[in-house]
Amino acid sequence: MSSALAVVLDVGTTKIKAMAFNSQLTMLHHVEADVKKTKPQSGWVEQDAEEIWQISQRLLAQIIGEYPGEYIQLGITNQRETVVAWGRESGKALHNALVWEDHRGAELCQKLIDKGHDSFVRHRTGLHISPYSSASKIRWLLDQEQITQHKDLVIGTLDSWLAYKLTGQALTDCTNACRTLLYDIRRHHWDDTLLELFNIPKGILPALSVPGEKIGPVDKNIFNREFDLVVTIGDQQSSLFAAGSDPGTCKITYGTGVFPMRIVGSRFILHDSLMTTLAIGGNLKPVYAWEGKIDNAAARVSPVLNKPKELYATMMEIAQETQKVLDLIIDDSVTEIVVDGGISQNNDILHRQAELSHKEIIRQKYYEGTALGVAKYIFSRTKKSDDMSLV
Repeated sequence: MSSALAVVLDVGTTKIKAMAFNSQLTMLHHVEADVKKTKPQSGWVEQDAEEIWQISQRLLAQIIGEYPGEYIQLGITNQRETVVAWGRESGKALHNALVWEDHRGAELCQKLIDKGHDSFVRHRTGLHISPYSSASKIRWLLDQEQITQHKDLVIGTLDSWLAYKLTGQALTDCTNACRTLLYDIRRHHWDDTLLELFNIPKGILPALSVPGEKIGPVDKNIFNREFDLVVTIGDQQSSLFAAGSDPGTCKITYGTGVFPMRIVGSRFILHDSLMTTLAIGGNLKPVYAWEGKIDNAAARVSPVLNKPKELYATMMEIAQETQKVLDLIIDDSVTEIVVDGGISQNNDILHRQAELSHKEIIRQKYYEGTALGVAKYIFSRTKKSDDMSLV
């Protein structure tokens, strides 16, 4: 399979990227484009779902066009919790995407918390009730008459929208589904009680893909080429898989926000101050991970990039804030922490993080750890299939 390529579409909050990797996980090609956000009012954050698709299609065409004779497998990694509503028949978005940062569902979430539902939801999903997750965004979309008049309505996270545009199948994976507040993280299905709590009909949600199984063939008419969409993975789980898949694997992504994560293992364990989420284990099956979050890291760094003293001070602040989360996540069994994301290119923050954590800090091969994790998954799956065919 030396001529095989993993093509990765990385759909972030500020940029969309497409990359090609070979089986040695060497990045061969990289293209990217900015994607706009709008803020119609305070606390609302939206993106044009059709624009996201158009940019994604253009970037993929550029990458795929560079390798006309290669065997290609496609994977997607994406900003999580962002939701899109579309018509199954028309394939057209019915509203701007509601971005993960959007907080228009805060009132609904607070009502559910006030009624005492948070503990149940936390034990079923690993998450607290929050407008950060997708459920309250989906409920808001369902309250819009121009959306609910469509009888073939689908509402899903961004990965399912792109999977539908590429393959005609509305599918999502467990690493995205587990961020919605509608997914039972232990039984691995859309949960009827959670759906009732948020008053969301199951029929509008995408189907759940099977871990390890490919999603399906990409519509040949889009790129005049035959290849498969193999996997979709939420961005933070993808970068964690790039770092490793064994219990104790720990990573920090320094990006739009800072996301420390650690694989816990096959047992569901809640932590008072952290999110429990699904990650990808060594056999490409779901395992549990703890995750923390520090908001607005990139927004604090960008204005001081050309001001050395201010930049250094900001890096020290972010390292200190990150350490408060790390203290909750790591223990003596963790000996090293893999880091990625744009801010990880700064040596000062990594040196300080090593001092604070007393752990070895390892910079990822590429700071695009989210894309690297998808490429690793694709080739791990290919190797697993090859091994099975020899049995």
